[in-house]
Amino acid sequence: MDERLLGPDAAQAVRAQVHADADAGRRVLLLARTDEPLIGEALPAGGVPVAVVTFRENVRPDAAETLDYFHAQGVRTVVISGDSPRTVAAVAREVGLEVAGQAYDGRTLPDEPGELADVMAEHSVFGRVSPDQKKAMVQALQSRGHVVAMTGDGVNDALALKTADLGIAMGNAAPATKAVSRMVLLDGRFDRLPRVLGEGRQVIANMERLAHIYLTKTTYALLFGVVFSLFAWQFPLLPRQASTVDFIMIGAPTFFLALLPNPRRYVPGFLGRALRFAIPSGAVILLSMVTLQTYVRLTAGDVDLPRQQGLHDHPDPAGPVGAQRDVPAAERARGGPHPGDVRGAGRRRAGAGLPLVPPDGGPAHGRARGRAGDRGARVRTDRNHPPGAPPPRGAGAGRRGGLRPLSGGPGAPPPGSRTTPTPARRRRAAGTRRPTRWAAPRPPRPGDGRPG
Repeated sequence: MDERLLGPDAAQAVRAQVHADADAGRRVLLLARTDEPLIGEALPAGGVPVAVVTFRENVRPDAAETLDYFHAQGVRTVVISGDSPRTVAAVAREVGLEVAGQAYDGRTLPDEPGELADVMAEHSVFGRVSPDQKKAMVQALQSRGHVVAMTGDGVNDALALKTADLGIAMGNAAPATKAVSRMVLLDGRFDRLPRVLGEGRQVIANMERLAHIYLTKTTYALLFGVVFSLFAWQFPLLPRQASTVDFIMIGAPTFFLALLPNPRRYVPGFLGRALRFAIPSGAVILLSMVTLQTYVRLTAGDVDLPRQQGLHDHPDPAGPVGAQRDVPAAERARGGPHPGDVRGAGRRRAGAGLPLVPPDGGPAHGRARGRAGDRGARVRTDRNHPPGAPPPRGAGAGRRGGLRPLSGGPGAPPPGSRTTPTPARRRRAAGTRRPTRWAAPRPPRPGDGRPG
């Protein structure tokens, strides 16, 4: 308080009263009267004090609890205000902050960023701070590696809110302040901030947990492809097995891990920690699988893996597709259906192994399709073909599958059994059968390899 404006005696008395009110946490406004004209922003001398007006700060009821939470979480709280340092210090003590003496007067703050950062490291409560100084203080904290979040509601806080890493405005703040903020507390409740901090930490920490699992899966899959290719071994997992492993190792665990609470604060170095976890884990899984494969190959020498996989001859006539491909065509014509045709297994039950002999003892009709190594030929069965009648022309050109006897012969399918719904059969069933040309059977010749 300038004595030149009020005089020595009046200034001394008013100063004592103003300090007492400020130490009690009140804002003080002095009203004075003068007869001199006002020139510019400078106050004229010779003012006479008229009244001292005080405003009591309305501290939020949840402020103390919120600051205690941040202190327990390792978050440092700094109070920056444009009010009197005495008033700011009193309010800070009311919410539980430890302040020795009065707050640091912002009018004595250094302009050099390094010195300002040193002052910010030593003090936590500041008064008489201008809007430009608030911005400089935020930048000083950021220069020391701090992540700064700032709350405010006045226009003089807009610059600092825009500069901070996270600007938080109250719901009743000025429009300009809310426009530059990244978060607005619509209800103006200060106790929302602990929940915001907790959810942010949970998301970041749980993402790191999930990254460990996904990177582990990627690591061992990559190592499987490289190592088993070098050993010329078959890949150890089938697609359905890999899907099951992914569900057990990734799908189910990550669903629960993503929902678990995690109050751990963010620590830089996410990628390094994830790789230090994933690479050793993937190497252990690879070593386990290689050990298992080596043990099976050394102890299961009597097991013919190619035979089990259907790559060589199979003793069962209804064996896997591709078995007994070395059977000659003549042998298949005499002996019946191809042993490796599993698609014709159901149709071969009645006539498998029977020679192609018509019921009247005449020559067999039908030609074996393909060359040696084909799946064999069969004679198409016609339920409408009367027994003993000459076969229709081209009856032997049936589709691939096992050989079947002519209609009415021994082992023929019983009436009413399902046959292939060809277009010709559909026409016959509908009564629109077209005329059929019959060809006389050729008598058998010696040495032609056909059954007589």
